[in-house]
Amino acid sequence: MLHKALEAKVNDPNNPLLGYWHAVDWVKQHHGQTIHYQTMRAYLIRHFKTKKKHPRKSHYKKGEQGSSSLKKNSLMS
Repeated sequence: MLHKALEAKVNDPNNPLLGYWHAVDWVKQHHGQTIHYQTMRAYLIRHFKTKKKHPRKSHYKKGEQGSSSLKKNSLMS
């Protein structure tokens, strides 16, 4: 039963899980079960192929002017 609920929650585009801690809290609130973070993380990765999302790194010298000029140039081509 918990597996089906997690599957639905992971694949729900309107109200997705926001991370592994959110999954732990969601299971505790909706199903009354306490699951450790590492256990939840391993389970979601193993069964649903989830992974943490990280933004790409940006150069520390990059400024707003540099990125806006790149956008303007790419629109002209």
